Amino acid sequence: MKILTIHPMDWMGQFKTIGAFFSWSFPEVENYYPAEKIHHWRTTLKTAWSMWQRRRNDSNTPELLKRIASLELDIRDRDAEIRQLRQEYHLQREQTARCQTAASEVALETLTRQLATPLAQLSSMRAVIDAGRSVRVEDLFKMVDKVEQTLIKAGVSRIGTVGAVVPFDSQYHHRLSGPDLTENDPAIIRFVGYRLGETILLKAMVNYYGTSSA
Repeated sequence: MKILTIHPMDWMGQFKTIGAFFSWSFPEVENYYPAEKIHHWRTTLKTAWSMWQRRRNDSNTPELLKRIASLELDIRDRDAEIRQLRQEYHLQREQTARCQTAASEVALETLTRQLATPLAQLSSMRAVIDAGRSVRVEDLFKMVDKVEQTLIKAGVSRIGTVGAVVPFDSQYHHRLSGPDLTENDPAIIRFVGYRLGETILLKAMVNYYGTSSA
């Protein structure tokens, strides 16, 4: 009868023995020992192996817990920073809105003050005309020109010049009467328009420029 022996220093043999128990393929042992004994050894070895792995894993638990606690602290700090930034952003938006409103009110007040004088003069001219007296057209045009110049200083600009022939642009021009107009058709400006920056306040009124309208 052949008995399997493993030298204590034969580490490779010991690893093979452990592997054989796990893989259920160790014929020399199975031929010599009863099946019940082999089953008991396998069960005991697997239990010991599982316990050793759990103990090995448990040895890293304190470090893992420390890392988790550190990450949770970082997350709480980040959340606090985000909340603070959101509050600051909200306050900044409110402050910006208040500043814009105040600036708009100041700009409107300044523009009104500048327009007050020519508007008052135009009102006086209207009263003279209503009373049956006449006013010089030149004086009336001077008042209108003052109003326009005040608006131009505030950032308003003209669109076109009366009598100028330009390519029709639906963004800046509106057909007054006559034939329909398509983009880049020749058009003559009848009434100027006005814009404030990129905002169109009033489109220029135009007609198709042809032999009959020239």
